[in-house]
Amino acid sequence: MIRYNLLSYRDADAIYPVEYKCFPSPWSQAELKKDMAEKNRIYLGAFDEEVAVGYIGMMCFLDEAHILNVAVLPEYRRQGIAQELLEEAIATAKSKGAQYAYLEVRVSNTPAINLYKKYGFYQIGLRKEYYSDNLEDALTMVKML
Repeated sequence: MIRYNLLSYRDADAIYPVEYKCFPSPWSQAELKKDMAEKNRIYLGAFDEEVAVGYIGMMCFLDEAHILNVAVLPEYRRQGIAQELLEEAIATAKSKGAQYAYLEVRVSNTPAINLYKKYGFYQIGLRKEYYSDNLEDALTMVKML
């Protein structure tokens, strides 16, 4: 059974394998730990037993939340883990006073785009050549909370 936990910077080592396996240009462990230590960051993790299988990272400031990363190990996808992480992140952002949630997503990431649309996100922009690994464009999406 998957359990979900609020994470601190001390958990960076646990979620780094997820970061590494899910992104073509992963953050380093040091970058991940540094980001997780920032006071306006919220990270939630999904664990199978004691092994991290997914996480979501978000920053909150004023009335906005910005979802930084959503990652689930390939062998755990299509089991509702990303949905649960997204729901928890949205609830947490609301509890902190956020009225909007923003994110960027690769234009080729149809499963993620469909998930975000399912939860009420809609496109408000296009960032040309946003991703440095292959210069892929990103959709900018927003949701009113």
